[in-house]
Amino acid sequence: MPRRVKKAPKKIYEVIATNIFKNRVLGEAWASKPETLLGRKIEISVADTTGDFTHENYKMWFKIISYDESRAYATFVKEALRADYVRSIIRRRTSRVDVFTRGETSDGHLIHYFNLIVTERRVRKSKEQAIRSIANQIMADLIPKLTIDELVISAIFSEPHDIRGTIIKEAGKIARIQLVEPLKIEVIKLPVKIAEGGGKIVESVAVSSG
Repeated sequence: MPRRVKKAPKKIYEVIATNIFKNRVLGEAWASKPETLLGRKIEISVADTTGDFTHENYKMWFKIISYDESRAYATFVKEALRADYVRSIIRRRTSRVDVFTRGETSDGHLIHYFNLIVTERRVRKSKEQAIRSIANQIMADLIPKLTIDELVISAIFSEPHDIRGTIIKEAGKIARIQLVEPLKIEVIKLPVKIAEGGGKIVESVAVSSG
């Protein structure tokens, strides 16, 4: 009988954020060959990272882009609201307005940004369209001015830029706004080159969905 080839033992790697929560440990990944780490995605709860339960409705995904002897380095690729939270905030006699904006951040991340706006009372379609137009213009103007870190942090924590407050103020001229949330922020294409904590520079391509 042919001798069985022994598989290389798996090794554990700490996964480190290269942006948003820079240099924080996001989790762990196992691999027998470190190159197989590349492209893997790790999902986190923002609340687990910040230690603040008020952030429990936000999830993020980071994609591993490089590694060294004991660590893997991952970059932000997606944020999304928990589905049960979205269901809980859409109530009768209110209107849901979804706003999609495509743009490129100042540091070269091509993104799709989805805002979820809920009005205090149900409004006509014409007002929904007006609210959508205002919010889309605000985001189209803002996205190119911010890095991906600034944009995502502002979306969730309302600083350094109060995205919620700005949309509520401007769209509130059309109808009273109950809330504004970042339904989803997705990186469609990473910058051409990303330098990460381990010092390696990685050529980047479009980010696969999922």
